[in-house]
Amino acid sequence: HGLAYVDDAMLYEQPTGHVIRTRNWAQALPEDQRPVFSQVDSLAQAVREVKAVWKFALTDDDIPRLQRFAQEVGETLGLACEWSWHDQVDIARAGNSKG
Repeated sequence: HGLAYVDDAMLYEQPTGHVIRTRNWAQALPEDQRPVFSQVDSLAQAVREVKAVWKFALTDDDIPRLQRFAQEVGETLGLACEWSWHDQVDIARAGNSKG
């Protein structure tokens, strides 16, 4: 399951637990600082149509599988993988921060 941080929005296919958590967190922000959330039919297609993909937040109930995926992505693509929840890894270009 994924949440893509792109251009000026956060894109997702299904409102899974981490999407709901992030949307709830955003509601606590001042209105002018709240991110835009958009549900899309295909996350893969949607990210092809934007100018910039800042990061992906991925979750999986199979934690060992997610750990293997994060390790492979880090080693083969040189991307930074940071665990932001027990079942969620954020993947971005090395050097990018959460801020």
